[in-house]
Amino acid sequence: MRDVALGMVLAMENGKQGRRYLLGHENLTIREIFEHLARLTGQPEPTRRVPYIVALMAACISEIVADVCTHSMPAATLTGVKLTRRVMRFDASRSLAELGLRPRGVDQSIADAVEWFRMTGWTGGLRVRVR
Repeated sequence: MRDVALGMVLAMENGKQGRRYLLGHENLTIREIFEHLARLTGQPEPTRRVPYIVALMAACISEIVADVCTHSMPAATLTGVKLTRRVMRFDASRSLAELGLRPRGVDQSIADAVEWFRMTGWTGGLRVRVR
């Protein structure tokens, strides 16, 4: 998010009026994200796949429980599950070059995110150590 925030500032300062800027960096599949997480944390990659319909039902239940009972963020969302079925590739090179934005590498961003999740207690009590 730091790179996106900086990109928004650069777009306001240096962007051309009426132009849209794509603020991204690397295209990764969910499998590749798990590979990065495993390498950075020392935790094993998931070995099982949840069938799509099961994930969809779980997300539906999760959203209902969050809305009605807990009033907190759902563990899974319908939109998130549906997006796992799409292959989306984006090329942000023109935007990055035009704005002069140099995003951090994906390993650094994931490492920072894991540390933030650890600090907020979202790692389920695991002491995840980023290497």
